[in-house]
Amino acid sequence: MESQELHTRFHQFCNLVHLFLDINLILVNRKLIPEDYLDQTLTPEGISRSYEAMLFGGILFQCPHRTVCQITTPFAICFCAMELKDKDGFAVLGPYLPDIVRENETLDRILVENGISLVHKEEYQAYLEQLPVINKAKLMAIMGGLASHLYGEELDPTVLLHEVSMAKADPAPCPVFEEDALQAQADALQTRYDKEQAFMDAIARGDESALDTVGWIALNRLPNRLRNQKNLMIVLNTLLRKSVERAKVHPYYIDAISGKWAVLIENAGSVAQLDDYYYAIVRDYCALVRKHALKNYTPNIRAAINCIHFNLDNPKLSLAFLAETVGINATYLSHQFNREVGSSVPNYIAGMRIQRAKELLAR
Repeated sequence: MESQELHTRFHQFCNLVHLFLDINLILVNRKLIPEDYLDQTLTPEGISRSYEAMLFGGILFQCPHRTVCQITTPFAICFCAMELKDKDGFAVLGPYLPDIVRENETLDRILVENGISLVHKEEYQAYLEQLPVINKAKLMAIMGGLASHLYGEELDPTVLLHEVSMAKADPAPCPVFEEDALQAQADALQTRYDKEQAFMDAIARGDESALDTVGWIALNRLPNRLRNQKNLMIVLNTLLRKSVERAKVHPYYIDAISGKWAVLIENAGSVAQLDDYYYAIVRDYCALVRKHALKNYTPNIRAAINCIHFNLDNPKLSLAFLAETVGINATYLSHQFNREVGSSVPNYIAGMRIQRAKELLAR
């Protein structure tokens, strides 16, 4: 499968998993570089190290080919991994907690075995409590659905979940990639920023298809899921605002739409409502770009067009009014406007007034 097609299909499926299960599903290539960045800002230090050991330590190579594997970290936190076809890499789901806790596996014991002082117990307990609990049947359904979505193939129904446990002490990095471990982590960060850049570029074009190719912007979950989702949407609102600035949309319009969504996000009463907002806000900003983007015009014409839009109700609006406001010769402005816009100033003003009237009548 072509790389771009694989990424598109994978992120489509990721969106569904995130939407319905609120859990990360990431693609890790054969060089152990994740296509998505696993944000560990709020993850306790010991657990964060175990995540890095899982991703960059070669444990994924212990997963049998085309087999669903449950990897248990030293903190009894799990990831589910599956090697993909044709050296496409690994699908990694997690972090999550298993539905069955092993006997005598208390948090105190886990912390002591990992060299963590019990004074940090509250921090670790809070983090563990916000992780989702996933059972084996659901894991098989997710990975089976992914295989079907990517390749149109079903997993062997007789395949059982293969268990892989990491050592209590930090495992040594995979020898093949030991010298590249830092580079792999740096590349993972670069991939995250490249994705955000691609997303912003698409929004600046007014291209709603960015949702299909880029997917969700992942943040580390907090114990309060609604608050976390609001934080995610606030970040998205900021990212979208910066994106449309590139299209030379006037700040007046940007401030209006950004303010509107800031209020809606903060007043949302459920995660489901915010999930609906995720797509609506992107469509809203893309429509703004398609309607008010002026990046293809020179500064004089951008100023003139904005002046027209802000003064449609002004009976004095004319070529002379524009020339005086923009501060250039009327004849020069007329020629430049015709050349760049493909319409005379009077015709453009008349067209905008007709459009405004239609919008008012449609309300």
